[in-house]
Amino acid sequence: MPVNPGIVVIPPGYNETVYSIASSVNLNNIYAVMILGARTRFTRRGAVICNDSDVTVYLGTDTITQGKGIALSPGERYEINWSNMSHDSLYGIAASGSDKRITYFEKYIL
Repeated sequence: MPVNPGIVVIPPGYNETVYSIASSVNLNNIYAVMILGARTRFTRRGAVICNDSDVTVYLGTDTITQGKGIALSPGERYEINWSNMSHDSLYGIAASGSDKRITYFEKYIL
């Protein structure tokens, strides 16, 4: 029977220790700030980024600018899971102002 490439098959008896981290980062509208650091391939298991600020923030690479990338309105969240997994660094920038808080939760293995 062929294996679907989108499904991860875990062998019987396999145990994986999953770690998690929760924190926050303050963004500004001048330069991109790192939210999640890069992980080696297959070590990130998921992440949720929440916009706790009162302005729209944009997520993307270290070259992210206002109005580009993934837009999160105030109160919205973005989830990284098996369907859109990225192990690259994730940066953010605020549409305006400074000290705009982003809260994140990341699951990973070592």
